[in-house]
Amino acid sequence: MTTNKEAVVSRGAVPVAEHSSALAADDNQRSAWILNKNFLLIKSRGLVKAKLKRMQTFVEKHVAGSCVCEMRVRLEGLPRLIQKYDEVQKQLELYDKDSEQHEHDRESLEYLL
Repeated sequence: MTTNKEAVVSRGAVPVAEHSSALAADDNQRSAWILNKNFLLIKSRGLVKAKLKRMQTFVEKHVAGSCVCEMRVRLEGLPRLIQKYDEVQKQLELYDKDSEQHEHDRESLEYLL
């Protein structure tokens, strides 16, 4: 004679306790994935901001026009950097619960530009 648990398992159903554990594991994996994604996005955003800051420093140091060719090359890359920043920033604002911090970051970059 089979027990209730054996009958449930033999029909392919998952007992409630096991199902709850599986859901909790899925939630933990999802949370870890989101944290990792946010970390990578914040790191990417930081790299873009660092490039923009280096560009700003270069321009400020060479305002006299002594390096016009190099300044032109750097300025031509500016729209691409701003676009990259916007892409990463939008993803952070969509996926991260702390959107207020990300909005502050966007404001600080816009002030820099």
